Amino acid sequence: MKTKVINTPIGQLAITASDDAIIKIAKSDDISNENSELLDMACQQITEYFDHKRRIFTFPIRIGRYNEIYEQLRMVPYGTTISYKELAIRCGMPRAARFIGNVMHQNELLLVVPCHRVIKADGGLGGFGLGLDIKRYLLQLEMTPQNFLK
Repeated sequence: MKTKVINTPIGQLAITASDDAIIKIAKSDDISNENSELLDMACQQITEYFDHKRRIFTFPIRIGRYNEIYEQLRMVPYGTTISYKELAIRCGMPRAARFIGNVMHQNELLLVVPCHRVIKADGGLGGFGLGLDIKRYLLQLEMTPQNFLK
């Protein structure tokens, strides 16, 4: 596995790749600069996301645990939100909103599996592992009208 750290508006993000997929994107204080085509592609796309030039990530990922839930979440369009309850319903678990919240907290693919788009049914932000200020920032970033290249 290789890891590369990039600077973003929400701090340093460490991107970890196996031979064929990105397996983790997380906030990090590490300094790592390993190179691979896959890491370069992921870094470029994440930079484009923060520059309002990308809405969808196309690099390969490996999700692992809770794959079905995270794949449902990946279908939530850029610039929109979904409640924990609605996501639970879409996953066939209508009474599992709290469980969905716990799964979101375990997400290891920040941005690509957009757990920041999941909010409370009453419109409140709910929780976010990196803090509500970062969740608010990401939601505002996506909801700000811009001219997109992609």
